[in-house]
Amino acid sequence: MQKLPDIGAKIPDPKAMLSSPPQRMRRAGRLLAIGLALALAGDGWEPHLHPRVFQSQRVSEPWNPFLAVEGRMDGKLSGEAWVRRCRELGVSPLAWSQDGRSRLDW
Repeated sequence: MQKLPDIGAKIPDPKAMLSSPPQRMRRAGRLLAIGLALALAGDGWEPHLHPRVFQSQRVSEPWNPFLAVEGRMDGKLSGEAWVRRCRELGVSPLAWSQDGRSRLDW
């Protein structure tokens, strides 16, 4: 989470718009959630799309990666709670990079 402001600063602003640091951080968070959703899909989770709602589901356990990342960014979900939930869902061993160095336990 500490790197989101730096990541957000590197994402170009939309044409004719100057984004504030919080807006840039939100965009970085959405990018992170997209990466998480793709990692889940690659690990056998099924995406479920409903109007204004995206969820990934494995067996009977639905999880919305966008709301999860948003909750973590807003402080509604502590780092400990994030790690616990990832482990409960079996997503903590998912790697973010091909070399396996970056993990979801943040």
